[in-house]
Amino acid sequence: MSICMLLVMQQISQYRLQIEQSAQRKYQSYKLADELRQSSDDLTRMVRTYTVTANPAYKNYFQRILDIRNGVVPRPKGYSRIFWDTIIPGDGKLEQSQSNDAISLQQLMRNMGFTSAELAKLQEALAKSDQLVNLENRAMGAMEGLYPDDYG
Repeated sequence: MSICMLLVMQQISQYRLQIEQSAQRKYQSYKLADELRQSSDDLTRMVRTYTVTANPAYKNYFQRILDIRNGVVPRPKGYSRIFWDTIIPGDGKLEQSQSNDAISLQQLMRNMGFTSAELAKLQEALAKSDQLVNLENRAMGAMEGLYPDDYG
């Protein structure tokens, strides 16, 4: 009887672990999707602010967000949540990185061990966001006279 009870308890423990791992993966998926959404929102906000103010700090910030998201530069230090919430100081300088480890949002998605279907959805969202980034870059270029025929 005690052996049966021990086996049942072990099986229950394994099920709990599986449930916790599944919940953790779902939570990480939510965080990555939210990070992608927030970065897209902040990129758009920086372009809009730049086109209204012509302040180059916002264009620099746009590029910095993009570089962080694409894994070109490390994430800024001191942020417990999504790093896109950085505030540009009055002098236009950006926070220094806390490490030399630059990792793209796309790589973070791959490292999470998502199913092919989950990863495909995140990749599709990232591709759509990147299409918007291209349009935003053209909008900034049009403001600077690089594409006069597009928006005249």
